[in-house]
Amino acid sequence: MGTIADALAWSGSGATLSMYVVSKGSSLLDLATLSLEPAPIRIRTYALDDEGNVLFGRSVVEYDLVYAEVPPNLEVLLTRCLHAARAAGAEVAWFGFEGAFDFGCLLSAEIANQIYAVIDSEGVALASDSTLSSKVWAERIVRAGERARGGAAPRSDAC
Repeated sequence: MGTIADALAWSGSGATLSMYVVSKGSSLLDLATLSLEPAPIRIRTYALDDEGNVLFGRSVVEYDLVYAEVPPNLEVLLTRCLHAARAAGAEVAWFGFEGAFDFGCLLSAEIANQIYAVIDSEGVALASDSTLSSKVWAERIVRAGERARGGAAPRSDAC
């Protein structure tokens, strides 16, 4: 396996694809209607509480797609989910490794190597094992973060 696949299957008992969706509304995306192939074993949904108002009134919802193993068509699944999020009103959506979400470091350069797919007004971008830690990828993630925060820079230097 590669860097991304290894990180997705870190627990040794399956793989979890964690998608985060930032939108102005609070409606939930029904990923079960996408007919994902292979279908996840389960989909967990969490509304995350932005106590510090980092997103300036926008909401963020986490969707965990749980699989027995990393899907062989990972790029297709990521792209399909991101487009569905965008069609449902997401301003920004991304996939990040488990434990990578932090409002203070939201889509910052410091955590860019923990984000492996993103969609915003620039479109979909997928990292590869070779680009995940690159400066170009970090710059792309930072731009997505600025959009998620309504143009504001990250509030914390403690990433």
